Amino acid sequence: MSTNLGPKAIVKEKIQYGSNGGCSTAPRGEYNIEARGSCIGLCECDGGCDFTLSFDSFQQHVVEGRIAICG
Repeated sequence: MSTNLGPKAIVKEKIQYGSNGGCSTAPRGEYNIEARGSCIGLCECDGGCDFTLSFDSFQQHVVEGRIAICG
């Protein structure tokens, strides 16, 4: 179960994340932020969850400026 956290995330740089045992790149753009257990789901406005990051990874990307929070 996921919970939409309200604010949006703006991915300002390409972000690498693990996907099915490999590595994928998340494109720049605006995403809804959803709490997914111990992870953060980043979902485009069409409703599907595009990728998840651990809370620590999400927080690091925000601190380093790759992700901005708005709203």
